[in-house]
Amino acid sequence: IVKSVKAILESKIWGQDGSLGTIRYILFCDSDWTIVCFVMAKYRWFPLGKTILEPDAITCPQGQGKLVSGLTRKAIKDCPPATEYLPVAAQAKLGKKIERLRLNRKSTDKAAKIDVRIRSLVDKMNPHLRSTKEIIGYRIQAKDGEIGTVGDACFDPSQ
Repeated sequence: IVKSVKAILESKIWGQDGSLGTIRYILFCDSDWTIVCFVMAKYRWFPLGKTILEPDAITCPQGQGKLVSGLTRKAIKDCPPATEYLPVAAQAKLGKKIERLRLNRKSTDKAAKIDVRIRSLVDKMNPHLRSTKEIIGYRIQAKDGEIGTVGDACFDPSQ
């Protein structure tokens, strides 16, 4: 059964020991349209912000109207932070910050530390990684003018 992205945004994910957090957005690859990961905001029990959940970590049991994971809160703490996967828009912002860092270098020690940090950030960049948060609302342009906007996206949780 195909699901609406808008319908699951802000939905709670239920784990083995209660609610784990809420879906903030989905990251997908624009070259083959596969879901790369779900970005989940964690609750107060884990105050470090957003984390990444692999697509197979979440199921949408038919007829239940909720998202379920076999994970526990302890397992969520071991999931990578959302900064591990930067969508294209975030990569563009990061590129501007990197240029500012390079231009503002003063000492060689500081420059070396900045270069190591820059290399680790650049290694994470994927030119095909998109966020549903970004694409919903995009204008759609045809050769003869605008034909509408992206109102939602759909995915098949069984894929």
